[in-house]
Parts: sequence; C-alpha cells; structure tokens
Amino acid sequence: MPEKKSTRQATLDSLRAAQGAVDGYGIAKLAKVSPLQASRALERLVVEGLASKQDDVDGLTDPSATFRAVSSS
Repeated sequence: MPEKKSTRQATLDSLRAAQGAVDGYGIAKLAKVSPLQASRALERLVVEGLASKQDDVDGLTDPSATFRAVSSS
C-alpha cells in the first residue's frame, strides 16, 4: 500500500507543479485537500521559505491569497 503524503508535502508538490502563482483554492484542488488545509500548509511553507505570498489578503488562512513556489537555485 503506498504511503500517504502529508498535507504539507502534497501542497508543496502541487505548488511546484503549478509553475506560477496560484491561489489556495487551486492548490487545494491539485493537492486533493480542503482549501483550509491548503491555506494552512501554504502559510507554513512561506515561513519555511519554500513559498512566497503574492498578495496581501486579510486573514492568515484566506484561500483566495495567491502563492508561488520559491526556486531552490
């Protein structure tokens, strides 16, 4: 049985696959998680330096905020 990815890892993989800015709703759909789970994971990824928030939306976990993966180079 394949091991289930963590929400954080599924969110990061989906963000990298998007190859551009995408909102929390889009990432949730790609990662097959709820918009709230994706938003929380995205905020953690921003703190870890793996993602950047592209806009300043009110509310910490607002799924309409857009994010972009930070390149590892």
